[in-house]
Amino acid sequence: MAIYSHDFVVCPWCNEKSGHRVDHLYDSPGTRWGPWYCNECGGSFSGSVTGPRDVTVRKEREDKTFLRSMALLKLDGKDGPVYFVIDHRRYCEGAGETDEEMRSHQRYFFEEHSCPTNWLRDCAAVIQDGDCDPHGFLDFVRAVDVQEDFDADSDEQWPILFPEAFTGETIDGTVNAPTKILAGRG
Repeated sequence: MAIYSHDFVVCPWCNEKSGHRVDHLYDSPGTRWGPWYCNECGGSFSGSVTGPRDVTVRKEREDKTFLRSMALLKLDGKDGPVYFVIDHRRYCEGAGETDEEMRSHQRYFFEEHSCPTNWLRDCAAVIQDGDCDPHGFLDFVRAVDVQEDFDADSDEQWPILFPEAFTGETIDGTVNAPTKILAGRG
């Protein structure tokens, strides 16, 4: 039997498994990352990679609020758009955050800030035009905050949350082309 493993960060706040890999950064010594947020306690941390298993982790602010959210991302495929729904926890700026600010923060996170392999968990690499870290290869469409107990395995809920992925009307207008949807967890 053959096995393999990945290297994940242990959260400096709760000393539990944070859910965040760092081994994909080993080929780029000096890489700085973060803030990332622990999947267990929500604590924020950042760090740098000097080489394989040579990782520095620093605590960041601990007074942040997170909400469970579903983000709809789109890839223009050869047979029409393909949608990805990413189940994630987003940082909330607080009660004063407008819907436009929330959309802007999430668009930035998915299109510019984060590595796609961080939220496409089973994807080993994303390569676009020779770039092994192509931030923004999926277009951010929209995000919806959901309850903590939201059932992401229920197919009936996706057309309600994201009608644009099913040629339905949205607040912003109508989508005309038939589409496919891929539900993912991030």
